[in-house]
Amino acid sequence: MSVVVFLLTCYCGIGLGLFAIFMARLQVQRRAAVFERSLNAVVGNVALLSTVWPLTLSLQPSLLLDPSSLYLPPEPSLKIPKIDLGGWVPKDPPRCSSVITYAQGLSRFDNACGVLTFKAVDVLPVLTRRLSEHPKFRNGEEGWLFDWLSRRNELDVSSVAVPRSLGRFRFIADDLLESGVGEIFCALCEADIPADCLIIDQDEIGRPGWAFKYYRCPESHPLLTVELMHSSV
Repeated sequence: MSVVVFLLTCYCGIGLGLFAIFMARLQVQRRAAVFERSLNAVVGNVALLSTVWPLTLSLQPSLLLDPSSLYLPPEPSLKIPKIDLGGWVPKDPPRCSSVITYAQGLSRFDNACGVLTFKAVDVLPVLTRRLSEHPKFRNGEEGWLFDWLSRRNELDVSSVAVPRSLGRFRFIADDLLESGVGEIFCALCEADIPADCLIIDQDEIGRPGWAFKYYRCPESHPLLTVELMHSSV
């Protein structure tokens, strides 16, 4: 009888240990991700996986390192348009990591030389707010970005570039920089630009019908250009 009790105690002890590991991972990722399933449902799944831990360890040991599949849909929820008239749908995009970079480069607004670096955890709340305010964005670039960021590998600390076709990321970058979030590198100066040295101008070029916002380094190199308003002339 004592052997049975001992084995049962060991079984329960291992299960509780796995439950603690799961919850610790989820606590970290809960701050770093948007849960698309209720927290109660996630905890219920964790409890079940910990109860049948021999099956969990043999069939899905990767969940201990990355439990994101417990709170994210197994398939992308974004409906990618079959006909990409806007030309923005990324081709073979890399998996998102915990750090992303954005370089606006040459656009119809300017030739920006800034490389902006953000933590994915800081970008998601901005996207969530934009999608709640403008639901029509869900099937556009913002919706794709939300799904891409939500499925990131939080354990990967290497930087991954936002696909170049997603030009609307400039608006998200603008919101983040306005809040003092992110790191800025000027490719022409080959130097990091502290937030308190950043120059922000509006309408300096004065293009007819357009109102622009310009982020520049202390040497006046363009880092990011964002259109604020367009009126017919």
